Amino acid sequence: MKLFNSLNLLSISTTLFSILTIQPVNGVTVNFFTDFDDFNEVTATTLVDDFEDVPVALTPSLTSNGNTYTALDGIPFPNVTGFFEPNVGSNIITTMGNEIFTVDFGVPSTAIGFDTILNGLGPVTVDVFGSTGFLDSIEILSSSVELGFLGIVADEPITSIQWTAIGGGSINTGIDNLLQGESNSVSVPEASNILGLLVFLGFGIYFKKNSRKN
Repeated sequence: MKLFNSLNLLSISTTLFSILTIQPVNGVTVNFFTDFDDFNEVTATTLVDDFEDVPVALTPSLTSNGNTYTALDGIPFPNVTGFFEPNVGSNIITTMGNEIFTVDFGVPSTAIGFDTILNGLGPVTVDVFGSTGFLDSIEILSSSVELGFLGIVADEPITSIQWTAIGGGSINTGIDNLLQGESNSVSVPEASNILGLLVFLGFGIYFKKNSRKN
């Protein structure tokens, strides 16, 4: 006996996994989004940087459109650079060597989003920081070269993030098309609430079908 039809189950499941609510750290709640449309529904952001004007030059640190990118790793020295990525067809922020770099936001924002370039060689970890210090982190998995999206919404302005990748010396990882702005007054649904809704709908359909049989 089916409790849900496959279309409803797919719709609810997609929402559940594209919005991940992390429990508060230092009293701050952070929400991660892997779907741009879900992120866009609860934020008001603008494109701050597409990195097309960032020079292809190895430097320990660079500033573009008010934000500072600082390398923590790289070859032959810690470096960040703009680089034309064929898989994207445009410039991205990356590193010559393994990618570990920070982004310090000149204007801290409660909503941050960017395209992600993954290499399939290991997870990418993104750490999020605010005025109270470390807020939370997310690990992004990939099994091949993938283009994705990551949106971050927090209760307090995000002051910086750190991008830590594996295998960047073999295949590049990086970020592109940086968005900044604020979260809307619309509340972000927590994953636990969505799961509760899923169970509630299941029991509702179950009892409705049974009542019809009786």
